[in-house]
Amino acid sequence: EPITVFYASNEDEIADSTIPRYLRNGGDINRFAYSGELEHHITLNEEEVTAIITETKARLFIIDPLQSFLPPGTHMGNVTQMRTIFTMLSNVAKNTGCAIVLVGHLNKNEASKDIHRGLGSADIAASVRSILLVGMDKNDRTRRYIRAIKSNFDDADYTPLALVLDENRVLSFE
Repeated sequence: EPITVFYASNEDEIADSTIPRYLRNGGDINRFAYSGELEHHITLNEEEVTAIITETKARLFIIDPLQSFLPPGTHMGNVTQMRTIFTMLSNVAKNTGCAIVLVGHLNKNEASKDIHRGLGSADIAASVRSILLVGMDKNDRTRRYIRAIKSNFDDADYTPLALVLDENRVLSFE
């Protein structure tokens, strides 16, 4: 059954990039809400996130990027502050039945392991349930790879498949 998506972002022009991609991939514009429609800037606190999810009936809440919506004075390198926010988001997800996806950006250190390349505290990677890495194909800039670099949902020893995308659709699993 179709779900409503709430997209919190202040990076991309919604009309120029996000909405066309959403529609091109079969999204229903009547089931898409975004932070630009609000009269104020969102801050990740329990009351506000719960109210947005309840009002929009969202079942998927995307925060892109995480650091743009942290409460004033929050430092991504502060383990205690970040754990508090993640615990709150986890509780909101459980209480509302809405999946919450956090988008983070990588640092420039390509020599590091992928799981250590996220901005902020290394504890961020330790505290989330799964991490998917989206990367560009170096030989074909229209293709993207999505692969799991962490998953707490499966304790089997496995090599995750990479989902290969172009600008419009899923191409294959590798």
